[in-house]
Amino acid sequence: MKRTALLATLAVVAVSPAVAHAAPVKGARTVSYAYSGAVGVSTPAASGALKCQAGMNACWDFATVKGEKTVTITAKDSTGTPVGLQVYTGGDYAGTVETICGTGVVTVSPKTATTVSVRPALAATCAALPTNGTITAVLTRK
Repeated sequence: MKRTALLATLAVVAVSPAVAHAAPVKGARTVSYAYSGAVGVSTPAASGALKCQAGMNACWDFATVKGEKTVTITAKDSTGTPVGLQVYTGGDYAGTVETICGTGVVTVSPKTATTVSVRPALAATCAALPTNGTITAVLTRK
């Protein structure tokens, strides 16, 4: 009896990490970031971003996981007013940057993990200046 119980316990322990690792993402996943300051600018005349340095609280990078397809990003200042953001994926600022005001949606490949970079920006389309506040990303499989 003891031997059977021991073997059953060992089998469960051996299989548990594999099952947990293989489990697909279900529902939505939410990640947040408290920012301070802006590192980007988007106007009809120019668009660009400063290089992120250690200690800057305006540079946020996070990764999707396999199966996630849609990233809805919302940014507000400390008073709850929508602020501008520059969002790009895969480290390709020049090829994928999008400027949003308040809330925007980015689509990524569900076949692989993707790095999403978010930078508070002074945006001509947004009335508020991104001095400090919160950025929230909701990642879904849809």
